[in-house]
Amino acid sequence: MSDLKNEILSKDLMDTLKNSQKLIVHVAIENAPYSKRGGLGDVVGSLPIYLSNHQYTNLIFSPYYSILDGNPDLVHEEEIDFNGVSYCYQLYAIKKGYNFNLFVKIEEAFSFDEIYSNGLLPYTAEITLNYFVFSKVIVHFMNKYINICYIMTHDWHVGAIYLYLQPSKSKYKTFHIIHNYHYQGGLFEDIIPYLESEIQGYISSFFSKYGYCSLSALALEYTDQIITVSPSYAEELINQKAPHPGLQFIANKKNIVGILNGTYSNIWNPQNDEYLIKNYDVNSLHYKTPNKEYLINKFNLKITKTTPLVVMLCRLAMQKGIDLFIDMKIGSNFDIIQRMKGLLDMGIGLIICGTPQGGLDGPIDIQFKEIYNTYKDRFVYINNYTEEIAHQLLAGGDILIHPSRFEPCGLTQMYSLAYGTIPIVTPVGGLKDSITCFIDNPNEGFGFHMPSYGYEELSQVLQKAVSCYQDKKLWTELIIRAMSQNNDWTYRIQPYLELLEKDVIT
Repeated sequence: MSDLKNEILSKDLMDTLKNSQKLIVHVAIENAPYSKRGGLGDVVGSLPIYLSNHQYTNLIFSPYYSILDGNPDLVHEEEIDFNGVSYCYQLYAIKKGYNFNLFVKIEEAFSFDEIYSNGLLPYTAEITLNYFVFSKVIVHFMNKYINICYIMTHDWHVGAIYLYLQPSKSKYKTFHIIHNYHYQGGLFEDIIPYLESEIQGYISSFFSKYGYCSLSALALEYTDQIITVSPSYAEELINQKAPHPGLQFIANKKNIVGILNGTYSNIWNPQNDEYLIKNYDVNSLHYKTPNKEYLINKFNLKITKTTPLVVMLCRLAMQKGIDLFIDMKIGSNFDIIQRMKGLLDMGIGLIICGTPQGGLDGPIDIQFKEIYNTYKDRFVYINNYTEEIAHQLLAGGDILIHPSRFEPCGLTQMYSLAYGTIPIVTPVGGLKDSITCFIDNPNEGFGFHMPSYGYEELSQVLQKAVSCYQDKKLWTELIIRAMSQNNDWTYRIQPYLELLEKDVIT
């Protein structure tokens, strides 16, 4: 590290580690805006910012992807031993305020071109080992350069860190945040011989005790505090009402609390959003219309600015309710063209945007393309998520549909409120906690709940929303209520502060 800028930043990092009295280490597989696949990246990228507003210094560790969005500086390099092999790891940093975003790079062992797979099925040994090496690097660095700190681990990908923490656990207070328990990073027993001897015992004992082991289960077993990203999702896990495997690791836990995620209003704010055609706020709602007209023209829709424009913005996976539109062969076959016709004939335009599970030209992608080729005058399918189009859809849409089978928190419905786009949601997890139903509570509601999960339920509620849209006075009132909701982390950070201050480490 001969570059002067790198040396200065490296010294700044080490001085911070030495002098910080309130230090939090975050470990995650994505960190927006540098790497992002979904809501996890948004939370990891924003939560530390708001913690730093309360005098906490944050280190946010994530992988150095080849597609990393940013230009970090090299601040540290060192060797570690993993199962008898010496590896050189490098830390790159981007400092924002009091926080250091740190990116782990090990070209010989830990090389991800793209952000992780989904974790639903057990991994091969080759991929799994990457997560163990990644975890060991971070604990090695912490044990050597950090005296005491809080640790927040985000979701299943980083569960292996708890095994490496065990010998020095008294130095740390740990919080494991479940962002989505449906994906757990299951392990095969044949991974054990590839691991270090001191780690093999932990994994073997798990298989002996439960007949199963996952990276998520390791985190739940050894963390001091479990956090889920909404109160209702915590209840669903504890009461085993969520449709996930491995709920036995949650049901008897006493150290679990649900905290609803917040949003980063500096980014998701129509007043200053750089992606919008026209910025607006609750006092200038007429400027929402140019954003809608832009979408109509961009996608050659044969609708007018008075036609309700419905948007759906999510990963195109079973969790998000895509089987309401296309045939996923899960017990009932239907004509996808006629099913979509039933929605479009309500007199709406519909845009569905997201990365399809199974990839381009997979079954999901092919079916949505077929619908688009049939109804391209009223329907748009976008199979490539970008930040730009996400912001533009929320600004130009009138109604958001978010019909998830389950939803730990969900951020899109909160973003839509900020943009005055009224959400239709299934009342599960964070969707239930963040959206008050107008049908059930006409004096305070600012969204719509489906009574249960299903196409007919979605159709009925969408028809109700479209009817409300025709009453311009009522619809304006709903928009004002929606945009008046305080979902920013400023209003959601307090439960985290209380947990940190409950058991101060010294």
